[in-house]
Amino acid sequence: MEERRDAHRLRWNKDKVEQPFEIGDVVKAHVQVTSKVETGEVGKLSYQAKGPFQISGILGHNAYEVRRN
Repeated sequence: MEERRDAHRLRWNKDKVEQPFEIGDVVKAHVQVTSKVETGEVGKLSYQAKGPFQISGILGHNAYEVRRN
């Protein structure tokens, strides 16, 4: 079972390229929008840009610390 998951993960990620950000780079984040029952607004699969943020630390494995710019 685990081998099948690994094979699928490799196949899915084979064309992905890591973004090499540096400390001080200005970036934005795409955050999923939640649905609102009271207004009937559906947020499923909608994203909203937040930011700008500035990279303040590199945590490794494509993870970064950011602060508001």
